[in-house]
This record gives sequence, C-alpha cells and structure tokens, in this order.
Amino acid sequence: MSGSSSESRPVKRKPFSLEDISRNLGISISTVSRALRNSPNIHRDTRQKVQEEAAKLGYRVRQREVEPVTKSRNLLVLAVSMSTSSHQGYLSGISRAAAAQQISLFSHHCAFGAAEQVLDAGSQPAAMRLKGLLGIILVHRWPDEVASVLSRKWPVISLIHRYPDLPIDIVGTDDEANLQVLVRHLRAQGQDRIGFFGYNPAFSWARARFAAYLEVLMAHGLKPEMGAAIEVAADTLADSNPPDCTAYFDAVRAQIDAGVKAWISSSYVVAQGLCMVLKKHGYRIPEDVVVTGYHGGGRGPALSGWARPTSIEVDSELIGETAVHLMGFRSQQSIPSASSILLPARLMQGETTRAV
Repeated sequence: MSGSSSESRPVKRKPFSLEDISRNLGISISTVSRALRNSPNIHRDTRQKVQEEAAKLGYRVRQREVEPVTKSRNLLVLAVSMSTSSHQGYLSGISRAAAAQQISLFSHHCAFGAAEQVLDAGSQPAAMRLKGLLGIILVHRWPDEVASVLSRKWPVISLIHRYPDLPIDIVGTDDEANLQVLVRHLRAQGQDRIGFFGYNPAFSWARARFAAYLEVLMAHGLKPEMGAAIEVAADTLADSNPPDCTAYFDAVRAQIDAGVKAWISSSYVVAQGLCMVLKKHGYRIPEDVVVTGYHGGGRGPALSGWARPTSIEVDSELIGETAVHLMGFRSQQSIPSASSILLPARLMQGETTRAV
C-alpha cells in the first residue's frame, strides 16, 4: 500500500453541465470528467484549469481523502542505440510526463547486437519482473522478434519506428506534412530536381519518409528522380553519429552531374555524412549543392567540424511526453490497438541551404 490521492466531490450544483466546461476550455468532455474525478491520467495543470472553471460556474467542490492507491504504476523505457545521447530528449519528456502522472519510471539501454538480452531472465531489466508494469516504451528500432514477445506481455508504444504486423502503438512524425515543408523550402530556392539520400527497407521511418518524398514531389508537379533515390546500408542508418558516406559518393556525383542539385536526407546525421563526403570532393554547400536533414538535430551538442544541416525537427521531449499520455489511455483500454499519433515539425534553418 503506498501513496494517496484525493477526489473532487460535488456538494452543490447550479444549472450547468460538463459540456459548459468543455466548450469554455476547448477540451473534451471526457477530459473534464476525469479532471473533476482527479484521474491520475490528467496533467495537474489541466486538472487545476477544469476545477477553476467549474468553480466559476458555481460547481463548488470539497476535497475528501480516498483510500490509498493499491496498484503500483511503473513504466519501462527500452532504448537500443550506439550511444545514450541519441535518446536523451525523448527520455526527458517521458520523465516529465511520468512524474506528473505519479508513475515510477525505469530505463534500460542496450547496445546494438544485444537487444535480445532483454528476453533473457538472467539479464533482463528488473522492472520487467515488477508487478504493476503499465507498459513499455521502445526507443529506436528493435528486432521484430523482441518487439513481438514484449507486445504479447505488455502494452508497448514505439517512438518513430513502426511495427506494422504487431499490436504496438506509435508516436512518430507526420512525414507527408513535413516533406511538404522541406520541398517548399527547396523550391523557394529555385530547386526543381530533388534527390533522396538514405532509404533502407529495414527501417520503417526511412521507408515512410521516402514514400512521402514521392508523394509530395508528385503533388508539386515534379517528376520523382528515381535514379537519385540512394539506398544506404542498415548500419549507416542505425548510427547515431554522422556516418561515413564515401561508398555512396559515386552514385550521388553521377546524379549531381545530371542536374540533381538538391538532396533530402532521411535523417539529420545522414545529411551530415553526405555533406562531409561532398565537401571532401570539392563541392560547396549550399553554393553548388543544397542538402536537408530530417529530425535529430536537437540531440546533444553540435559536433565540431560537422555541418549543421537545414532540417525538419520535431520536439523530442514532446514525443516522449505524448508516449506517456498515450500509455495512460492504453492502460485504461480506452483506445483501439494499434494507434498512431503523428506530430508535425518545424523547419530549422541550417548551413546547408540558403535562408528564404
């Protein structure tokens, strides 16, 4: 038995309804109802606004103690990457939202190649043996077989990467809307031949961004440059540091010589790797070639000597916060499986395109 909470109970009503509060605050009726009941899945700021609005409408409340909470509320974050810096923004948002909802947070980091160890009873995180585990948040791309086992035991939410055949929710990026922003930015600079650098079938986010690239180009009346769609190895996309793109230079140079002077990269660090190999071979950026990235530029300190690509960026902390809120709904079985929340982004001007 641990913890306590309080519940708002009406002692006097005047003629008004939950719809009044919902309309005045611009939130759903179900949110109003949960806020008046002090549901743990409601942020304290929202709860306070609802109760203040209720008081204005004559709905006076008094607080009464309720029985201590008997069910533990634990949440596990599993991250697989080459470095912990690549998911610090996500973890900060998750931590803040978990604290607001009085959820105990556990995190575990695996190196690439060791992800299967979380299924080994002798080496898996202790949190996986706790009672009251609300669910698991997966950060980065986990092997499908690991994700499958986890999703059969607990609710699972993935950040960015999709698992199409598994009952796993996703909090990711609105790729079509975000590619619209990038293509408009490039077209405003006079670019109408745009390549795509860095797709790989093993990564759902790379597939989705490439598909959005094709969709958006056609929506703008531009012909997709299929020869300028450069596939890269899985290890290149998995790296959280700028990869060595030397192996792809000849293919890129052939397309530049053919007139493809603008490149959308599938990630921020891949854009940095592309810029480095282009500069190494004498190309000036953005004078000769322009390059954009896609998400990840806000993670960690800037690397000395590396370009700062113009990029689409989604707030990593917001992604983490959203995952925790979605887990709250999932634990109440109030949403169908599997659900997706796709977040829009903003353009971050860097050194690799001209400012418009």
